Amino acid sequence: MPGRRGGVFAAAKASWDKKLYDLIDPTITPRTLLNEGSVFAVMAVWAMFSTDQSFPLAAAFAYSVYKFQSKRVKRDPEGPFFGGNPIVGAIASTVIVLGLACGVMALVSTPLAPLVGASIRQVGTFLVVMTLGLANVYLK
Repeated sequence: MPGRRGGVFAAAKASWDKKLYDLIDPTITPRTLLNEGSVFAVMAVWAMFSTDQSFPLAAAFAYSVYKFQSKRVKRDPEGPFFGGNPIVGAIASTVIVLGLACGVMALVSTPLAPLVGASIRQVGTFLVVMTLGLANVYLK
């Protein structure tokens, strides 16, 4: 909705909720969730039962970068892209989501630490990979 500022017509600024809603893909169906989310679910289960969580986490990071990049190239092949290249935006998106996922892991797994005991790393990595997968499926 255009607004008038100092005699010049300008577009009204979008609110925060509108900006946040624009990041989420509204066309996700249960079939899409199953097809794209199953890979992350398998990696999360792998991380849960692995003695070293670095390889499942690295695999989830690499697959997430690939999926973000392919989504952006399919949606707008000519750009504009963050950093001038679709892979730069995909890596940045994955790093931001990974940081948020680590925050979610800390919030959720810290109260569970006495119950989970020594397997807190497995539970935390499971939560990080699942959060990364959910963000990868639902973000544009």
